[in-house]
Amino acid sequence: MLDKLETVLSHLLEYHSALLDLGKEKITVITNKDIDRFEKITLEEQALVRKIEQEEKQRVTLLKELFADHIPADAFTLENCLQTMPDSLQKERIKKTGSLLLATIEDLIQCNTLNRQLVRDSLNYVNFTLDLLRPPKLAPNNYGSTGKQGAPSMMEKKSMFDSQA
Repeated sequence: MLDKLETVLSHLLEYHSALLDLGKEKITVITNKDIDRFEKITLEEQALVRKIEQEEKQRVTLLKELFADHIPADAFTLENCLQTMPDSLQKERIKKTGSLLLATIEDLIQCNTLNRQLVRDSLNYVNFTLDLLRPPKLAPNNYGSTGKQGAPSMMEKKSMFDSQA
């Protein structure tokens, strides 16, 4: 059973490392405005997230099977399980893989935070540019070009670009 746990943790580390690599690549893709590659990375990330979800379910199931007698149901963390394991080479490998996994997840969180900020900044720039192209909203005057009160003037209707498109 511990062999299965070690394998699951190795898979989780592999998938999170791949996500981190994609996240780092995404930084460059966002700054270079490569939309096509951005979409491909997003699809690759979704596939990895599905694999991670499957492995995580298996990890929780294994921990419950192995340590249900020793650990409360709400405390099935790897750290708690390691405390109940007898010292062995396998325990050290599991502990090392768990530490690497935790460090990778922390790096992934930082990378995703940076990517989120880059995307937000890009969207703000796009909105700013669109606002420059849209016609300004003029305050209504009391009389339009026809001389009737409240009728819009011809100046308000004209625009260099059709912003409704």
